[in-house]
Amino acid sequence: MKASDLTGVGLPLDRSLIEKVNALPGTELRALLSKLPDEIVADLVRQGDDEVAESAFEALEFRYRAPTKRYVSRGAAADYVDDINQETWISLWVELRNKQSFDPRLKFTSWMYSIARRRRIDWWRRNGPWVVGEDPIEDHQQRLESLAGDDSELWAEFHRALSHLSDERQLLLRLKYEEEFTIQEIADKMKMTIPTMMTKLRRAETLLRKYWFGEDDSETLNVKEEKGGMGQ
Repeated sequence: MKASDLTGVGLPLDRSLIEKVNALPGTELRALLSKLPDEIVADLVRQGDDEVAESAFEALEFRYRAPTKRYVSRGAAADYVDDINQETWISLWVELRNKQSFDPRLKFTSWMYSIARRRRIDWWRRNGPWVVGEDPIEDHQQRLESLAGDDSELWAEFHRALSHLSDERQLLLRLKYEEEFTIQEIADKMKMTIPTMMTKLRRAETLLRKYWFGEDDSETLNVKEEKGGMGQ
């Protein structure tokens, strides 16, 4: 069986195709999985026999376990990141095998990151985004700076949180994290002294963290006030 035998058909896969995949020897199965798009591999986790499902799931883990670890690392203490990531992948396996929530006609990674986000929020609600004794702002800066430049899902969340802030705060954060300006360059660009700029930047980072990780509805009540104020 070739990858083209599966990529040209609609999802979910027809049962006759699933049976053909189930009959493949292990080495041929793994070679096939390496060439298939995420959504088909995920559908094979859902519909394949135990051997096919496990091999397909391993293929997804190989592709995405490191990205989900980076994703859940934002807002969780470093000592717990592996545990949250493990919970994420257990949830992905259970939901796929039980045919829950995932629609193979939609993008797999969007669904995957939504599961990771829920596991991260579950941990955050139990423990808070940082353990006692850590500096939240410094930790958040480190996590932002460690993001991969091409990790579109993580940057999409950054931009969603950013949209709640005033224009001035958005510009400060974009200069630091997107444009990678130095402190001096940001101060020059904003026509501020370095102490003034640093005060404003720290306030912007604090608010960004609240909108990024917070689930409290009371936070959203202040959106208009935040967007309206340039110098708060």
